[in-house]
Amino acid sequence: MNTSEPSAAGELVASFAFTGNLVDASVAWQGQRLLVVDSSGGKYHIARLAPGTSSPELVLSGLSPDAISDERTLLFESAEGGDKAGVWRTDGDGRHPVQLLGGMNGSPRFIGDGREFLFTSVRGGLQSLWRLSIDGGTPAAVAPENVGTRDFDVSRESKLVFGNQATGGRQWIVCDLPACGNRQVMPANGTYPRWIPRGPFAFLPADRANIWVQPLDGSPPHQLTHFTDGRAIADYAWSKDGSRLAITRATSSSDLVLFKGLK
Repeated sequence: MNTSEPSAAGELVASFAFTGNLVDASVAWQGQRLLVVDSSGGKYHIARLAPGTSSPELVLSGLSPDAISDERTLLFESAEGGDKAGVWRTDGDGRHPVQLLGGMNGSPRFIGDGREFLFTSVRGGLQSLWRLSIDGGTPAAVAPENVGTRDFDVSRESKLVFGNQATGGRQWIVCDLPACGNRQVMPANGTYPRWIPRGPFAFLPADRANIWVQPLDGSPPHQLTHFTDGRAIADYAWSKDGSRLAITRATSSSDLVLFKGLK
């Protein structure tokens, strides 16, 4: 595959079935292994999979996992409330948990070498992007604009992309960290932006059926994957070297229930 803009026509390495929902079925890479969220039994768990194997390994309870390239540190969003809510850090095997942020903070993403991370927070009254050291401390605002949960991504070169609802329509904003400088603004055609290693970024359109690529020169986006079975993409992530693309897809189901004799 071309690492600047890999095709989705490569070999299917592995396929696994999980119980979950469209919103929380996130996926991330931990080296050559995948971190996926499973909600079997009514609780959210982060499981780890090695491509080519069929047995997921339970790591910990949580959502929105992210890992740095050396595989020694994990970030995740707690699936619990109260004192256990917020963003946590563990070692690579899910041990030695440390709470970095409590309350309504989530969707953590490592920046660069992993010494800092981005997260979304409702502090200040609007959901916005903040950054914090992996050792804790005082968060710093990055982009005060209102953004949606998980509607952002940061590249290994510390370049940020996020969706912003502005006057006149939705926009993509691309900028440089730490203070979101050198901004580039273009019309947004979807959600869930993800950087392609050493390339532009991809996104999901409204129907979430396929992944599209948005060139940074502002030219029209083009379709990358070509699924036709009607399933929606829940999340997707490129491996750090750009050679593999992991996608979680969902099959929706519904029931019609008739009640009689209600008063």
